[in-house]
Amino acid sequence: MHRRLMNGGVGVDMAGHMFDMLRYITDSEIVRVFASGHVFGAGKPELEGLDDLAVDAASIEVETEAGHLGSFYINWGMPRAYRAPTNGPELIGPLGGVYSSSGTVVLECGDHREEWPDRSPGMAVRLDRFVAAVADGAELDVTYRDARIALDLSHAALESIEKRRVVEYTPYGD
Repeated sequence: MHRRLMNGGVGVDMAGHMFDMLRYITDSEIVRVFASGHVFGAGKPELEGLDDLAVDAASIEVETEAGHLGSFYINWGMPRAYRAPTNGPELIGPLGGVYSSSGTVVLECGDHREEWPDRSPGMAVRLDRFVAAVADGAELDVTYRDARIALDLSHAALESIEKRRVVEYTPYGD
């Protein structure tokens, strides 16, 4: 997973989930991405023979068409000497936020509150819904367009890291 050409690093592996969450919470498309990244795996003995290490830590800033700003940090592991708690995703905005608490992801926005398990049970729910859509023709809650936008934004983040500039994005299908 640390090879750039195999999966693109955290920019592809993890950022898409944050983009999805921000799009869901704000109900607004992301139109601008700025990111910086680092390869903490460089020099680690267990990765010694890999000549195309992927960015494994990234700070990503986004702006939506409605003017919402998102900022998040993702990584596959900090330097060995660094120890800090990991609390999962956290997004904060003028109307509320999303955070992890005792194994649950919590969305609070005004008087509205939603909670989801922050581990694999959420994936089981997605898979059940997908199977129902295929078997029974039920409507998908996550579409091909959503997946394509998440991947496109992940690539925009990697481009921003590489070129050290803001990347403008027009959502797929627009």
